[in-house]
Amino acid sequence: MRHATGRGANRWLGFCLVVCLSLPAWPSRASEGARVAQGAPVLQLEAHGVLGQARALRAAGEYSGAIKILRAGLRARPDDVALREELGYTLILDRQMAAAQYQFEILAERNRDPGLNTLYRSVLNRIVAERPFGVSLIFGFTPSDNINQGTDNKTLENHVLGTGIIDPSNRRISGWSSRIGLKGYARTTLSPRDLVVLDWRAEREFFSTQLAPQNDLELGLTYSRFFPRAEVGLRGFHLSSQRATGDYTRTGVSFFGSYDIDRRRRIDGRLQLSDLDVVGVNGADGRRVLLDAGYLLTPRPALAFRFGVQVERANARAVVQRYTSIAATLRASKALRNGIEVSGQANLGKRRFNSLLGFARRDSFADVSVTVFNSKFSYRGVVPKLTCRMGKTSSNVALFEARTRACAIDLSRRF
Repeated sequence: MRHATGRGANRWLGFCLVVCLSLPAWPSRASEGARVAQGAPVLQLEAHGVLGQARALRAAGEYSGAIKILRAGLRARPDDVALREELGYTLILDRQMAAAQYQFEILAERNRDPGLNTLYRSVLNRIVAERPFGVSLIFGFTPSDNINQGTDNKTLENHVLGTGIIDPSNRRISGWSSRIGLKGYARTTLSPRDLVVLDWRAEREFFSTQLAPQNDLELGLTYSRFFPRAEVGLRGFHLSSQRATGDYTRTGVSFFGSYDIDRRRRIDGRLQLSDLDVVGVNGADGRRVLLDAGYLLTPRPALAFRFGVQVERANARAVVQRYTSIAATLRASKALRNGIEVSGQANLGKRRFNSLLGFARRDSFADVSVTVFNSKFSYRGVVPKLTCRMGKTSSNVALFEARTRACAIDLSRRF
C-alpha cells in the first residue's frame, strides 16, 4: 500500500473529489434490485459493485488495493467507461502519473461527448503540470524473411533498361533485427486549450547479417489547440538517419486536425510538407507532400475503425525518381476481456513514377499487420507487444519486387 503525501497530493484529492461529485450518481441498491427484477444485465450490476469497492478503498487511502480491483474489473469489462475513469483518478492519487495519463488518453480518444472531452482534457492538463518531462526506453526484436527489403528475382529484363543480373546484395536476406533507444518529451500548457510538446527520439538498430547498424535521431515540436469537438495543430520535425544504403535527413512540418461529428464518428486529416536530403545521391533529394484523411467510427468505447486514404507526391531532382502514390488504409482496434487488446492495419495502393524514354515504373503494394498484447502480463510497467506483418510489392521492374513476413516483439517503459 502506498499513500500520497504533501501539498501536491492534497490538491489532487480536492480535484478528484470535485470531478467525482460532478459525475452522475450510480444507482442505489434498491434501484439495482428493481433493475434485476426487470432483467437488467448482471454484468452491469457487478461493475457497480467493483466500483463501490474501489471507491471505498480509495477513500481509506488503500490506493494499491483499489487499483488492483479496478484493473481486474476493466479486463473483464473493457467497455466500462466508469471503471476506467475511476482507475485513472486513483492512479493519480497514487502518483502513477504515466499510467493515469494512458487511461485518460484512451478516454479522450474513444469518447465523443463534448462535456466529457472538456473534463478529460482538464485532467490531462493537470497531469502535464505535474509531469512536464518524460522518458521511455524502447526495445524491439524482429525476425524477418526479408530484413533488407530485397527481391527474389535474379535477372532484370526490360525493353528500355535492358537485361542483366541483379546484384546479390539486392536480393532478399532472412535474419533478424534488434533496436534499442530512448524517446522523451518536455511539454507545457499555454492555456487550458493550448498544449506545446517538444519530443525527441534516439534509436539504433542492429542486424544479424552483414548489414551495418542504423541510427535515427528525431526532434519535433508540436502545438495543439483543443475545442469541445475538435482539435487542430502543427508539428515541425527534423530526422537524421544513418543507413547502409545512404545517410539522409528529412525536415518538414505537418498540419493536422480532427472534428467529432457525433459521439461515434470523427473525421481527421494531416498534411505533411517535407524536404529529403540524401548524402551522395542528389537525384533522390527533393520535396515530399503527404496528405492523409480518415473517417473514424467507434461503435463502442472498446471498438474502433478508421477508414482512410493517403496520397503522396515526391518531387525528386531526378525526373525518373519522381512519383505519385495513392493508398486506401484501414485501422481497427478491439479491447477484449481478460486484458487482451488487438489492433490491426491494412494498406493497399499503387505508386507511379515519371517516365524515362517512354517507360514509367509502376508499383502495386499491399501489407497487413496485427498487434496483440495483454495488460495482465506486465512487469514494472512493461507490457510486451507482438506484431506480425505481411507485405508484398509488385512492380514492372523486377529489382523492386519484394515480399516480407516478420513478427516483432516490442517493449517500452515510461519513466
